[in-house]
Amino acid sequence: LLEKLSALGLLLSGDPLQVLGQTVRIIGELFAVPVVCLSEIVDRQLRFKAVYVNGNVSHDAGGCPIFITPCATVQESKDFRTYDNVQIRFPEAPFLREHNAYSYCGFPVLDSNESVIAVVCLLDTKPRKFVKEDEHVLRIIGQRVGLELERHASLIAKRKAAEELKQKDRLNRATLDALSAHIAVLDSDGTIVATNRCWREFAEANDVQWKTVGEGANYVAVCECAALDGDRDAAAILNAIQEVMGGTLDLSVHEYPCHSATEERWYYCHVTRFPGDG
Repeated sequence: LLEKLSALGLLLSGDPLQVLGQTVRIIGELFAVPVVCLSEIVDRQLRFKAVYVNGNVSHDAGGCPIFITPCATVQESKDFRTYDNVQIRFPEAPFLREHNAYSYCGFPVLDSNESVIAVVCLLDTKPRKFVKEDEHVLRIIGQRVGLELERHASLIAKRKAAEELKQKDRLNRATLDALSAHIAVLDSDGTIVATNRCWREFAEANDVQWKTVGEGANYVAVCECAALDGDRDAAAILNAIQEVMGGTLDLSVHEYPCHSATEERWYYCHVTRFPGDG
């Protein structure tokens, strides 16, 4: 069995749910049983993550309360449990009736904290005996299942965190776009990391090169270049940005002209900083 398990183990790869499906198939074929059910334990419920039935594998195949099943005894003992006449012993367990189970062998799946997070059970319509070597092989499989379930949980948590970050970013951008002021957000190096709709529309309407005022441009460097060319307003704005960035001032305001071909215009440049470091 160990040699077969070692050879088959090389085939286990891919998404955690795919690996779980491959695992129940391997168990079913190694032990020649018609049914293998891998059930995750969530809030006192069994969730059938992967089920092997006569050569076919299904995922997320329902569930039931754990306390009406023999899996509860596996969870309590953190050890193997085998039963004959299992339907008589646990008459309320629906999956035992569904598969006409006579014999049951269940073993625990532990996480890194040694808590039982799942139970894998082998069902047969006839009596079955499991020896020490069988238990040893199934324990090895249980370790791999535990790793895959934890990997699956980690992937779900990362996806959730990424989606929450996207939602926050959408909210932040919508908030900026709702403001009537022309706004650009700079990082600690002076690079523009965000702009709002009014800023972008003004740049477009006045034929301003986006590479100098768009996201990714270094606004401090742009002001430095303009100041070196003798632009006093650029020098004043550069000084205001540097003072606010350095913590000398919390707010700096500078009035400057920005005339178009058809009208004279003056604007106020407000420089402030977000609270905290950076």
